Amino acid sequence: MTTLTKKPNILFYDIETSLMQAYVWGCGEQYVRHHQLLPNKNMWGIICITYCWNDGSPVQILKWTPKGGEKALLEEFDKLLDKADHAIGKNSDRFDTKMLNAHRMLAGLPGRPEWTKYTDDLEKQMRRYFRLPSQSLDYISSQLGLGGKIKMEFDDWIAIDRYYDV
Repeated sequence: MTTLTKKPNILFYDIETSLMQAYVWGCGEQYVRHHQLLPNKNMWGIICITYCWNDGSPVQILKWTPKGGEKALLEEFDKLLDKADHAIGKNSDRFDTKMLNAHRMLAGLPGRPEWTKYTDDLEKQMRRYFRLPSQSLDYISSQLGLGGKIKMEFDDWIAIDRYYDV
């Protein structure tokens, strides 16, 4: 008797966030307090969530829109999580998961404690099982022949921020 096993649905994801802006007296090392943040730029915004499935389909993007805002973006991502047997992000434990949970709370959406039972952090696994000179996504993808990461400059983030202001 043979047992048929279903291939798990694995969701790979990454989020991108906007800049915060603050009033400061000058450049250099300094402590910026929360009251120095501009009122409409006092929290990172989730710009997009990029994702793909382990079935070979192309990468897709959930984008923030003025109509639905972050709440609609998060609700759409939650639908994807509901379909996933596993969800994997890069540096997700230290960044993505915490950012998504904070925005879920601020949007008045219910928490998703069960999500942590089937998520994994690619960076943690790479550090645990592989000794590489660098854990950056650029280095790893280059070594695997995937071409490396597309480099973002600070000016790119400013352009994105200005685009969303319009």
